[in-house]
Amino acid sequence: MKIKLIITALSIIILSTTGYSQKLIYSTFLGSSGKDSDMNWLKQFSIDTSGTVYFATSTYHTDFPMTRDAYDKTYNGGDTTWGEEDLAIVQFNIAQNKLKYSSYFGGKKGPDFVAQVFLNKNSYYLVGNTGSSDFPITDNALDKTFNGPEFRHSDGYISRFDGNKLAYSTYIGTSGTDWIQNIFVNDNGEMIVVGLFKNWQEFNVTNQYWNEKPEDVVYACVIRLNAKGDSILSTTVLGPSWDLNSCKDKDGNIYIAGTTTSKNFPVTPGAYNTNYNGGKSLGGGDIFVTKLNPTAEKIIYSTFLGGSNDESTPTLCVDAINCVYIYGKTNSQDYPITPGAAAKTFDEKSKLLFLSKLSNDGKVLVNSSFIGGNAIKFYDGGNIVAAKNGDIYLCGTTDADDYPVTTNAIQSKINGGKDIFITVFNNSLTRQKFSTYLGGSKNEFTKIAVDEIGDIIGVGGTLSSDFVTTPEAYSTALQGVTDAVIFKITIK
Repeated sequence: MKIKLIITALSIIILSTTGYSQKLIYSTFLGSSGKDSDMNWLKQFSIDTSGTVYFATSTYHTDFPMTRDAYDKTYNGGDTTWGEEDLAIVQFNIAQNKLKYSSYFGGKKGPDFVAQVFLNKNSYYLVGNTGSSDFPITDNALDKTFNGPEFRHSDGYISRFDGNKLAYSTYIGTSGTDWIQNIFVNDNGEMIVVGLFKNWQEFNVTNQYWNEKPEDVVYACVIRLNAKGDSILSTTVLGPSWDLNSCKDKDGNIYIAGTTTSKNFPVTPGAYNTNYNGGKSLGGGDIFVTKLNPTAEKIIYSTFLGGSNDESTPTLCVDAINCVYIYGKTNSQDYPITPGAAAKTFDEKSKLLFLSKLSNDGKVLVNSSFIGGNAIKFYDGGNIVAAKNGDIYLCGTTDADDYPVTTNAIQSKINGGKDIFITVFNNSLTRQKFSTYLGGSKNEFTKIAVDEIGDIIGVGGTLSSDFVTTPEAYSTALQGVTDAVIFKITIK
């Protein structure tokens, strides 16, 4: 089974790129009578060749729809006042309008969040964070001991399902705050985990690029486990960071983007920008883009990217020739913009989005543009995807009433609250080929992905009972406070 890695949150979107008219093909709700789709933590999801989407969400209720073959049909969450929710693992096929699989998964003593669902051959992996000392752990685990306090998302986990069987599950973390962001599995079956760890010194560090005095913050680290998952092969420490996202190219190299307020974050000679540019806010500062070799032990290049104020929430993707696209938010009037950009003017009232392209050697800022509207607010539920034809797709959430949309938009005006936006740029980032709002009268969020035939799939959530659904939908009504929404748009 051929698999493609993708990025998301709890609505499912598909856009076909054989031209640029558009049509909403499918849209449905999915959820319980309580609160679901707390998926702002989710970075990536996966799609198999049949079009089945694999993702997971936090849920706060006992009646999330379960399938008969579920691993666990019992809701494990506790006091929702304290955020003791459970996970729901979902496999949904849009073409079949079918919930193929759904199961609860988690512990009882703390919140459980998922950052990524990664599909590899006939297995799928979940990584994220848990506050549960009773999170399901298998006998073959690397670490069976919960390393954090029984409150909030203090420890990381890696879980692998073979079919509907939990084949492997382990804690991974330190005694401090940990955030597991992504997982990749190489051809040897080795697991490469990207995350933020406060007490990284507790690991057996094999590659330490940060040699300054430890700070009271979390650090970007990459941990490689053997295929059995019972041994750590390498631990690479980059430096103080926040807002991590990562992706992999066709050669197996790993790219990480995050934010840092450290002028000593490791950068390489000859990279695009080796000087820290400014910004001191937690979760802000400058963006860094770091490329690692396939074993995540060696930095190939590393560069800063930003202006004199704060940048935040970067997400990234790579194209067919390994150029890197970085998408996020900036408060910097002097954020680097290239000639011919789609938008060159910074609005001081706004926190504008930016979209930048780095050359495949990390030495040149090829293209860079602002994106935005009046007092736009960008929330970190968005992401960016490079399509096979070279076009760049991105999405996010905004409350701006003048986000730039195209004449072929599905929804040309904001409907209220915070709506989704979806935008398609040409490869040089000089022209918007398609741009639309999508949402109801309340709040939405989403992430998107492009499948093998050029359709876009996204996963998100809504509070809006009037979010548009199609007549044949799996569910045409909002079931609870917050539901998943799954939809398909074709652009021809």
